[in-house]
Amino acid sequence: MTQPQLIFHIGAPKCGSSTLQTALTHMPDLTGQDGQKYRYVSTLVQSSAAARVPFTLTPVYGAALTQLGRSSAYGYTGFPNISDARMYEKCTDGIRMAYSKGRRKNHIPILSNEGWIHRHSEFAGILKSLGNPPVDVVAFLRPPVEWLNASYWQWGVWTTPNLQAWMQRSGIPYSFGMDLKAWSSISNVRLRVYPSKPDIVAYFAGLYGLSLPSGRESNRSSPPALIGFFLRNRRFRPHAHQPATEFIFQRWCPKLNTRQPWAVGSAHVLGYRPVVQQNIQFLREILTPTDCTRLFAEPRWLAETPYHAELLAGPTPLDNPMDLPPLLDSLEQGILNAGGTVKTRPRPPMTADLAVWDAVVADAIDQLIMCDLRQRQRGPSLSFVANFLDRIRDAYKGKKVMS
Repeated sequence: MTQPQLIFHIGAPKCGSSTLQTALTHMPDLTGQDGQKYRYVSTLVQSSAAARVPFTLTPVYGAALTQLGRSSAYGYTGFPNISDARMYEKCTDGIRMAYSKGRRKNHIPILSNEGWIHRHSEFAGILKSLGNPPVDVVAFLRPPVEWLNASYWQWGVWTTPNLQAWMQRSGIPYSFGMDLKAWSSISNVRLRVYPSKPDIVAYFAGLYGLSLPSGRESNRSSPPALIGFFLRNRRFRPHAHQPATEFIFQRWCPKLNTRQPWAVGSAHVLGYRPVVQQNIQFLREILTPTDCTRLFAEPRWLAETPYHAELLAGPTPLDNPMDLPPLLDSLEQGILNAGGTVKTRPRPPMTADLAVWDAVVADAIDQLIMCDLRQRQRGPSLSFVANFLDRIRDAYKGKKVMS
């Protein structure tokens, strides 16, 4: 296949996407070892807000893109997902502009959204409208049971009392093998499928001969004590799709030496087994033997034995008072790392109720959020974004008057 004219990183969700998007946000303009230019492309308006804006999602590049990411609580930026017909039209226009500019300026655009792995039918139409140019579709995957556990802590725990209830409510559509098979059927698409660990950024950079620093892991699992605190204090984590405070914690606070949250039991693994086997079969059908060997080298893909220790230990408790002093230590160090001064109230005794401890932790998190905001407001980033948004609105109004 010839060199791609577009690169889509399509996820999958909970497979290192935030880490890759952070690296690309900080270094959006890249040159391969062969001299080929690459440009990471985003849009000014992000996520659900993109569906509400009345104007086209104009692509953002270079320093403007980096400033946009630095001003965000998440620390990165990317292309919006396609949630409905309106967003399909907006994203189609944005992708068409990015593609056309890449052809004119002789660079390969890189676009990323971790939810695009499910949007193969929409992209079949988008690519057809572009004349089906050669496109690389890059996906990163993690073992299914591990993914199930991580996904519950990312989304399910905020709406359901346990994993079983979430599985029954959502159906847990683990369909990445089927999704990638659908992507592979689109004309002129080349799949590049890699494991998400140990270093998603290094894998992506290696595909195109890029020098892209890996940086810090983003959107890793939060410690159980922090999840428990958020569940008891929902103003910091109102719902499943508003994890900004977790990103702030991870950006500044030292990682706790604690067991990672675990929710999967033996019955879940047994019930999950048929869909796992089906998706693995689809992956074997569409990937080369080399790709399969690399992906399935992690024993957790094909065997359940590596999960036995966690299965025997059972679900992670979220309300252990002994976990709160280390959490507070981490938060206070995070405040210092973010350039602040710790001003929390005195620590209560270990025998104090969780509500008393929560009040002290809440003080620390409020301080950390303010320190993070001050750091992100430094420099021209926010005024730049505001001015850029005004220019786009003016252009949109002018376009309406002319029409």
